[in-house]
Amino acid sequence: MKTKNSPDNLVNTISATMLLTSDCSHCPTVLAGLMPLIKSGQLSSLEVINLDQQPQLAEQYNTRTVPWVQFKFALGQFHIEGLHSEKELQQWCDNSKTLKGISHYCLMLLDQGKINELNKLINDYPNWLHSMLLLVEDIETSLTIRVGISAIFESLEATQFEPIYQALLLMTKNNLARIRSDACFYLSLTKNPNAILTLTNCLKDENAEVQEIAADAIADLEAIEKN
Repeated sequence: MKTKNSPDNLVNTISATMLLTSDCSHCPTVLAGLMPLIKSGQLSSLEVINLDQQPQLAEQYNTRTVPWVQFKFALGQFHIEGLHSEKELQQWCDNSKTLKGISHYCLMLLDQGKINELNKLINDYPNWLHSMLLLVEDIETSLTIRVGISAIFESLEATQFEPIYQALLLMTKNNLARIRSDACFYLSLTKNPNAILTLTNCLKDENAEVQEIAADAIADLEAIEKN
């Protein structure tokens, strides 16, 4: 889903930082895989740090694993660890260019149970919430991942939903009842009474669960409005 406030397909300058050690068996492969990205201009810069010479930087980058590669780009930053082929490095570089690509990184963190790490990234880069919504709307997103997404959304401040508020309103009209239900619940978390009108329409939904969640959301928002 692309909305007025979703900055996808931006002109994107990507830089990378790689951490390695002299005795790391996989580091040469990863380093070699990054070089074509520099030569082709897909990476604007590559900083290579040997932790044998600067061990204090392992704590600064919060890692105990090498090879470790961090990509920095217009929409934020993310890192990958361990052995990756040139093709995989190319894919992660491409993923940094769009919100759809970033959703793959969000999915990886959720799948690994790294909720706190993803939460911090969303706090740092609010537009990543658009990437999270792409996962919500993906019919292949598993129940476990959906639970993780809900846990993150429930931890957010109401004001943090502002970038995706309009998108959530649109999601209440999704073809899938599961997604409409999620949208109603997330709208309750926005604490925005203006959502009551849309949620009232959901009371007429053909799906009983959507109706129930919409009613609960309306009750929550009306209570906030009275206060």
